Amino acid sequence: MIGDQREANGAAGTSSARKTKLARSGIATVIGQFSTIAISTGATIIMARLLDPADFGLVAMVQALILFIGSFRDFGLPMAALQSRDLDHLQSSALFWTNLPITIGVTLFMILMGPVLSWFFGAPELTLLTAVMSIGVLAPALANQHEALLTRQLRFGALVAWDAGFLIVGVVSAIGLALLGAGYWALAAQFIVWQVGRAVSVWIVTGWMPASLRAAREARRQIRQLLSFGAYLTGYRVIAHAGRDIDRVLVGYVGGPQALGLYDAAFRWARLPIQQLYTPLLGVAVAALSTVREDAAAYRRHVRLILTPVFSLSIPVLIYAAIAADALILLLLGPKWSGAIPLFRALCIGTTALAASKTMKWLYVSLGETKRQFRWGLFYAPIFALCIAVGASYGAEGAAIAYAVAQWGLLLPGLAYCLHGSPLRLDQFLHILARPLAAALIAGGFAWAVGLEYGNAHHLLQLTIKAGLFFPLYAAVWLLMPGGRTALQDSLALITSLRRRQSAGSGSDIAPTAVASRADMI
Repeated sequence: MIGDQREANGAAGTSSARKTKLARSGIATVIGQFSTIAISTGATIIMARLLDPADFGLVAMVQALILFIGSFRDFGLPMAALQSRDLDHLQSSALFWTNLPITIGVTLFMILMGPVLSWFFGAPELTLLTAVMSIGVLAPALANQHEALLTRQLRFGALVAWDAGFLIVGVVSAIGLALLGAGYWALAAQFIVWQVGRAVSVWIVTGWMPASLRAAREARRQIRQLLSFGAYLTGYRVIAHAGRDIDRVLVGYVGGPQALGLYDAAFRWARLPIQQLYTPLLGVAVAALSTVREDAAAYRRHVRLILTPVFSLSIPVLIYAAIAADALILLLLGPKWSGAIPLFRALCIGTTALAASKTMKWLYVSLGETKRQFRWGLFYAPIFALCIAVGASYGAEGAAIAYAVAQWGLLLPGLAYCLHGSPLRLDQFLHILARPLAAALIAGGFAWAVGLEYGNAHHLLQLTIKAGLFFPLYAAVWLLMPGGRTALQDSLALITSLRRRQSAGSGSDIAPTAVASRADMI
């Protein structure tokens, strides 16, 4: 009996330690992303006034190719490593050497696609621009396995600092080039400097070196299951990107660089709240959920622990941005970007649905269900692409509206398919989503109605008034809804536990080091 009690206490301690490690990693990630948002926002405000929408449009044409290439440039191997329960040094090395020829091939493919882009969009500048920006694709691909190892350990503190530092270097370089009249090359330089710097930082922070190719060959048979996992994940990515990113391709083809510049700016600002939060938290979420996927009750608790703060932060920001679209765009980008206002509002509405559907990737990957995810992509991508194609025939605004309609229309079927047979039921997921969504809609409706009377005020004053109405009301409604106080108490209890462990020095087990031992890396 005493032994049972000790075992129970040990299990409770392990669970508590896992939650604390997850919380610390999440906090480090969020802090880093808020720093990235602040730096990127400042850079965009400056660059939007130094360059024309057409400059941004040309770079966006290349980035549409980069996004597509990103769907298969690593063959899903880093994510396969991340969700694997057991991974040793030789297996990690085998994944690295398997990914290397894929990386080189993808880079060459991008260079060869430069003349094709120039012909398709009717912009000769794209041939050289595409070749140069391929450097920003090659560099991070060489650090994929290193980043996966960091993520498995939930070690983000040092990486966050390096990432922000190289972003600042890239921004300063871009501003300097823009002032010298470099045009779209300034934006390309920012992308390359940041991506190369980030790749270098990952190698430095991990201190991990792959085993020799000859030694890694011995582990090839052991990673066949991981290769199968990566193949289905890659298949889904290719299909999803082909459908999801067709909007910018069609807008650029129909409207040219100017229209695409406006659309891409609206799209990037609309996606900013989730891009800077969901993408880095992908690793944290998958690593945390994968460890408890055999325990249905623990899996549901972890999902609630992760998704409640994520939805509660991202959804209200998107709703607020939609109701304050005109003042926000004019203040951030200036009057020459006024054409982006209706695009931004429609895209914010669509991205609110994306905030929920994007977490399906976390669930699919953590459960090892990439084959099922691939099947959903076969259904999702053509329907989404068809909606965008119909909308884009009416111009950039039509594409933005079609994006919103498609995101909301496919949300519920996508969730139902994803959660069927999983430890989490659809009604449980919707229960997590309902509180922030309902609270944001109620607060948004009130702030919109009151803010109409201040339509002629200065942009900053409009934003301040709407924020002063929206966010306090959102918080009040969030708390007053059933279970609000309990959810808040759970969050506060988690923070209190984290602080106690930090003060006791219990968090030292995940403190990042410049060089880690091989045992620490697996």
